[in-house]
Amino acid sequence: MSETKRPDEVNNKAGFFLLSSILILLFLWPLLLYFGHIFNNTPYYDEWQTVPDAIRIARGEWSFAYLLAEEQGHPVIFYRIFTLIDAINVLIYFVFNCIFGIFFLVPSAMVAFYIATSRREAGWGAYLAACLGILSLVFSLHNWKNILAPWLINSTSLLFFFIVATHLAPRAGLLSPIFSPSSSALAPLSFGNGFLVWPCCIFILCLHRMFVRAAVFFVPGVLFFLYTMTHRGSLGETVDLENSVLRMLAAVGNALSFSPAVISATGPVSAADVRLLMLTGSILTVLACLVAFLARRDVARSFFALSLMLFGFGSCALVAVGRSTLPVEQAASSRYYFSASPLLIGIILILLDLSRKRRWATFALSGCVAVIFVSYITALRSELATAPDRKLVFDRWAKAVANYDSATDAELANPHWPPALVRSLAQSLSDAKLGPFSETKP
Repeated sequence: MSETKRPDEVNNKAGFFLLSSILILLFLWPLLLYFGHIFNNTPYYDEWQTVPDAIRIARGEWSFAYLLAEEQGHPVIFYRIFTLIDAINVLIYFVFNCIFGIFFLVPSAMVAFYIATSRREAGWGAYLAACLGILSLVFSLHNWKNILAPWLINSTSLLFFFIVATHLAPRAGLLSPIFSPSSSALAPLSFGNGFLVWPCCIFILCLHRMFVRAAVFFVPGVLFFLYTMTHRGSLGETVDLENSVLRMLAAVGNALSFSPAVISATGPVSAADVRLLMLTGSILTVLACLVAFLARRDVARSFFALSLMLFGFGSCALVAVGRSTLPVEQAASSRYYFSASPLLIGIILILLDLSRKRRWATFALSGCVAVIFVSYITALRSELATAPDRKLVFDRWAKAVANYDSATDAELANPHWPPALVRSLAQSLSDAKLGPFSETKP
């Protein structure tokens, strides 16, 4: 017999859902204002990669055979599909690329709130604290670098894909073994980190159902990680284990950074900043292990939070191992903020659950959320202070691209694209009357 919910329980859930919706809009507003203020209709970073597809579509030269084409010997149909969507956005307005990614955060936050409120009997104060903590992580300006990237490689959209998938996977029943490899096939979307951790996350989801089924996905994940650690990578370089561990701790610590150099790239990251990030990463690692140990008796209840934590750890580990020869300072960057943020979201959800029975968990939840919220305010102030200068940079760039035929190589210098390629793509946009050269703009 199905359980009938009490009217007051239904009203509490409805009230919390309404409160969450209002708070999401309040947290989303500064992000949209900042983004709309500094950005324009001229591609700058990775937006350039969708220009060829947009031009093909505009000329009527695009065909579905492109979706099946292999890249470096591998089919990347999912990547091609989302690149196609990205190119269609380019045809409309370049800014839609970024807005697309930002708005993927809204359903990700809502799914997290639904998980937080279902089957949990914590008080309103604990719910509100968890709500503020999750929002501060999801809508933070720490990750401004990737906010400007096309949505298909935007960390914000990756977070949405993961949260929804981990929520739906255990509801798939017998389809779980099919769902896991299908979801991991989306790996090309993540720049090689992130979605490769999905099989390990599915292990947590399946653990309370069938050990053999879980091992089917867990063992290959462990073997893949060991292979990566002991063999040469794609760059022909041996993985530096010690440096990888330090880089992973720094990447985890990015979730709670208070340094403007790390958040806004206002200058070189100091050695003190790196040490603080590694210390923060170590503390978060210990805290995550503690709450995971306390949640071990009811894995089925905490599978979502545990898989989020595992996803965060795995993402940071792959960031560290994939570029293990680079200095630790490179991992001290806001671009990896969303690699670590799922870890903190998982900690918040488990502390919310533990607060029902353990008073210390309520204080731990409040302290954790307070630190996260202060970090959010710090990032907001740091980015707003640099917004005018950043706007000037993008305006100068737009002017240089508009005058690509007379602009110097120095004016067309770009961190990701050589001046000659920028000039060639700008000419293609001009010929097709797309982007900054379109006759009609929204």
